[in-house]
Amino acid sequence: MNKSINSSIIIKSLFYAAIVVIILLGWLGNKVGLILSTGYILMGIALFAVLLFSITKLIDNPKKSLKSLLGLVAIVLVFLIAYFTASEESLSKIEVTEGYIKFVGGSLTLLYFIGGASVLAIIASEIHSLFK
Repeated sequence: MNKSINSSIIIKSLFYAAIVVIILLGWLGNKVGLILSTGYILMGIALFAVLLFSITKLIDNPKKSLKSLLGLVAIVLVFLIAYFTASEESLSKIEVTEGYIKFVGGSLTLLYFIGGASVLAIIASEIHSLFK
C-alpha cells in the first residue's frame, strides 16, 4: 500500500472518530464551547493535512503542479487588487475597523470576479463543444 494512501486512511479515520465524539458530546449535554473548540482543532488539522499533501505533491512532481500554482498566484493577485481598490466606508451601524471593511470589500470583489470568470468559462466551453 502506498504511503500517502495509508496516511490518508489514518487521517480519515481520525476525523470520523472526532466527528463521533462531537456528536456524542452534543447528544449527552450542551457543551457548545467544547464542541466549537473541537471543530476548530479539526479544521486546523484538516488545513495542515491539505497543505502537507499539497507540498508533498508539489515536491514529487513540480511540472504538473505549475498550473495549480499559477492559478493560486492569479487568485492572490486579483484579491490584492480588489483589496487595495475597496472602499473604507462603513454602511454598518456596528463599529468595525477600516481593515476589516477593506477585507470584506476585497473578498466580495474577488467573489464577483471569479464567479463571472466561471460563467464565461462555462459559456466558452459550451460554444467550443458545439463546433467540435
